Amino acid sequence: MVDKKNPNYIRRQRAIARRKRQIRIRVATVTGIFVLFAIIIFATKYKGDFKRIFGGESADKTTEAVDNKKGDTTSEAATGSEDTTGEAVTDGSDASTEEQTAGVDVAEAARADSINVTNPDLSSKGSDWYDDAIFEPGNVTDDAYFDKVALIGDSRTEGLAFYCDVNNWAIMADKGLTASKALENDIVKLANGTTVTPIEALGYKEYKYIYIGFGMNELGWLYPEVFIDDYKTFIEEVKKVQPNAVIMVESILPVSASKSASDENINNSKITTYNGMLLDMCKEFGDVIYLDTASAVTVDGALPEEASTDGVHCDKNYNEKILEYIRKNTYVRKTAQ
Repeated sequence: MVDKKNPNYIRRQRAIARRKRQIRIRVATVTGIFVLFAIIIFATKYKGDFKRIFGGESADKTTEAVDNKKGDTTSEAATGSEDTTGEAVTDGSDASTEEQTAGVDVAEAARADSINVTNPDLSSKGSDWYDDAIFEPGNVTDDAYFDKVALIGDSRTEGLAFYCDVNNWAIMADKGLTASKALENDIVKLANGTTVTPIEALGYKEYKYIYIGFGMNELGWLYPEVFIDDYKTFIEEVKKVQPNAVIMVESILPVSASKSASDENINNSKITTYNGMLLDMCKEFGDVIYLDTASAVTVDGALPEEASTDGVHCDKNYNEKILEYIRKNTYVRKTAQ
């Protein structure tokens, strides 16, 4: 039988107790460090979500210019200031005077954005759709316009950015990108080296004009309605982050006649159907423009054979035709923001 009053026994028990306490302390310390690092990593990864959920978007985000040619965007902060040039006249003037004042404001605001809405050349306009109660058509007069432009899309948007000599727009595009993937995939590289989703990237700067081009990678889907639902969801998320931006949905470009004839999924018949659905979607939104960029490169219902080496992606010459269409066909809100 163990003599619990024996001094040696007592010393051993005390030593055992000390070791147990030390082990517990070490375990608690390691656990605490692990939890702390987990919180830091989690907070860093999802800080954009926290800001949007709790309304904590800071007005002092770091201003960082990056190379848009390589698919980067600009993490420049929106100033949060409001342009009051479009405020209603409250000095007792009649409605006609207010309308004239608003018209002047729109023209002035358009000129500030390098857009001519006074006497625009609309001769190249394809089958664009816009609500003329909300928007006014115009021409881009200077490439300073692209300072306030974001382009979002798949590999065709990448081609537009690569081939065209515009260095001041924000490109948020990736090969194989779809409307649903654009909500989840971190494909936009910021100047600080981190990558974020296009929606998160839009939160770093105020854009006035957002061009969206999806559809090529969804042509083989069994249910096109799912594509439209995904597109709607993406646009709704864009609106949350950029509520004042003019959103333009680009029509899906055609493919060459040879590509169309040889591919069960990627063909011009399906593209026409999908474009009709995109047009209906824009009309349903009401304040989203359908921009018929496809008309700039379509000849006899197809992309000319010389326009592409694979029948899908345009070469430099035809990408410049798309850019020229964008320059000649832009839109501003009739009520100045």
